[in-house]
Amino acid sequence: MRIIDLKDALRARDLATTGNKIELKRRLQEAIMQNHDLNTMVTELRGSRITNRECIMVRKEVTDGHETINDVETSDGDTAGKEK
Repeated sequence: MRIIDLKDALRARDLATTGNKIELKRRLQEAIMQNHDLNTMVTELRGSRITNRECIMVRKEVTDGHETINDVETSDGDTAGKEK
């Protein structure tokens, strides 16, 4: 990726865009991995017997208060709406 592409991807995630190409690439990779870990956790939560509220609380805790909750359907059929 070019530096401009890395910076665009970081900006889209509200992350810092300063540093050299190696730092930018590392920062973007870390953000992608954190998002992957979060998605894995949500998938696991969907399969468990938890309430919507518990699922939302865990997701908020993992994202450090950044309310970026996508629709989450629990095993009891409830759906958590998008919040921002």
